[in-house]
Amino acid sequence: MLTIEKPFTGKYAISHLGFRPFFLAAGLFAVLVMFLWLGIYNFGWPLLPANTLSRSAASA
Repeated sequence: MLTIEKPFTGKYAISHLGFRPFFLAAGLFAVLVMFLWLGIYNFGWPLLPANTLSRSAASA
């Protein structure tokens, strides 16, 4: 006869067997990139430092 055990019900999702660390990393990366995009889009943060662009234009 087959005995079926009760499934583990932990308090947090990370304690469940189906949870993968890459999902956590992808979620954290998404939040980080959204804040970076928000800073670039709304606050005008430069993608590259200003002196990098002037050096490449001066050498051309």
